[in-house]
Amino acid sequence: MKKVNYKRVRSGYLKKLILCFLLAILSLNIKGCSNNMTTLKDKSNCISKAWYKKTMLCNNLKKH
Repeated sequence: MKKVNYKRVRSGYLKKLILCFLLAILSLNIKGCSNNMTTLKDKSNCISKAWYKKTMLCNNLKKH
């Protein structure tokens, strides 16, 4: 029977996981789904205000 080097196996899975994560981030940024905090904050404020006032339109937000 062969001995399995578990450190090497775990290392391979970790590398694949990191690679998939980076690839997902890259594809989302190319598509335009970036996490721009100011845009997210503006949208959040607009949604919060619209929830209470029901008449506020959020057309002044920049679309990416």
